[in-house]
Amino acid sequence: MQETGFAIEAGTKEKGQLEAKISELTAEINESDSKTEELAAAIASNEGDVERATVIREQEVAEFIKNEKVMIQVVNAVERAIGILEKEMLKNPASFAQTYRN
Repeated sequence: MQETGFAIEAGTKEKGQLEAKISELTAEINESDSKTEELAAAIASNEGDVERATVIREQEVAEFIKNEKVMIQVVNAVERAIGILEKEMLKNPASFAQTYRN
């Protein structure tokens, strides 16, 4: 009978320890769930930021390409004008000087 009493006492003690461990682990689970929710919200926010930044970057690239085309056209026109002026100067340098003075 004494052995049964010790077994009950040991079982009761072990039950208390296991219940305490269950409570501890349940608290850890709840904390982890909260952290998971916070991280999921942060990820969603960051994904939104990335999407907005991507749209802005795509608009900037399109604008850059458009401006670059215009700039290339202007540079080409200036280069052609310089070429024409150089040819005309070689033909008649005095004429160019007179035009420049007027």
